[in-house]
Amino acid sequence: MEQKEKVQELAETLKQRGLAASMIDALDKAKNIIYGIAATKKEEPKEEDTKLEDYSKGVQSRISKLTRKMREAERREGAAVEYAQALEYQRKQDQSQFKKMDTDYW
Repeated sequence: MEQKEKVQELAETLKQRGLAASMIDALDKAKNIIYGIAATKKEEPKEEDTKLEDYSKGVQSRISKLTRKMREAERREGAAVEYAQALEYQRKQDQSQFKKMDTDYW
C-alpha cells in the first residue's frame, strides 16, 4: 500500500470516529501521523522560566564576584607572607652583620 493510500485510509478512519472536524483536518492529521510530522506549536517561554533564568544569572554573578574577591584576597595574603619572609631574612642578615662588626670593632 502506498503512503498516499495509507494517509487517505487513516483520514477516513479519523473522520468516521469523530477525531477530525472535517476531511481536510483528517487528512492533515493523517499526514502528520504517517509522515511523522508533529504539529509544532511555538511555545512561548513561560514567565516562571524566565524569572528562574534571571535569578540563576544573578546567583552566578554573585558567585563569580565572591570567587574573584576570594582569589584576590588569597593573592594578597601570599604577597604579604612573601614580603614578611623577605623582611625577616633581611633582619637576620643585618643582625648577623651587626654582630660581626660589633665583635670586630672591639
